[in-house]
Amino acid sequence: MANDPNQPCVVCGASPAIKVKFTKIKGMILMHQISWSKGYFCRDCGLRKADEFQKSMLVGGWWSIFGLIGTPIYLAINAATAGKLRKLPAPARTTA
Repeated sequence: MANDPNQPCVVCGASPAIKVKFTKIKGMILMHQISWSKGYFCRDCGLRKADEFQKSMLVGGWWSIFGLIGTPIYLAINAATAGKLRKLPAPARTTA
């Protein structure tokens, strides 16, 4: 994923923002559902999204066979992505 330094956050329009992808899995006993959110996020909005996805997976990710395998993997990947966001400086919101 190449980052464009001129892209603002998709949620609040702040800069700097980096391109990230968060994934979550929902186990449903015999099947599972995988969803994601990707785009340019500033530090604050990205960490909120990471927290939302992590909490959702901790509650509902384990309830299928694939969920037992996929949940820890996606938790680790999302945590690594959140680590990249934590390194960003505080977002600067521009007023138009």
